[in-house]
Amino acid sequence: MNKNIFNSDIIKSNKPKSNRGLKIAKEIRVILSDIFTKSQLKDEALFDKIVLITGVEVSGDLSIAKIYISNWNVAMEGKLLIAALNKYIPFMRNKIAKVLKIKVIPNLVFIIDDQFDKMEESAKMFQALENSKKHDS
Repeated sequence: MNKNIFNSDIIKSNKPKSNRGLKIAKEIRVILSDIFTKSQLKDEALFDKIVLITGVEVSGDLSIAKIYISNWNVAMEGKLLIAALNKYIPFMRNKIAKVLKIKVIPNLVFIIDDQFDKMEESAKMFQALENSKKHDS
């Protein structure tokens, strides 16, 4: 039997996140969604842009919140979108602090989630495969 299967590091990594962390992640998502939908970020780079939050993960010690965003339907490169959002991190953390009233407000880290791009690419591949089957028949 392979002892690596029972390695404590593997078991630790599969632990479910704490309920508190999950609740805080959910609240952060709601607060940021509210900020994005009400256009509270006064930046020309973000004007009329749809920023979709696809997920929020909070570290176990609540010091970092990873916010996964999609630039779906946004004619803007991911790096530029993250740079524009990073300018407003202090503003966003302030809003989070006012709502959550917790001791430590997590540092926000924005990450581009490209799952929509991958889904679109997969759909195109399946369509091309289907079209090639029709032409072969």
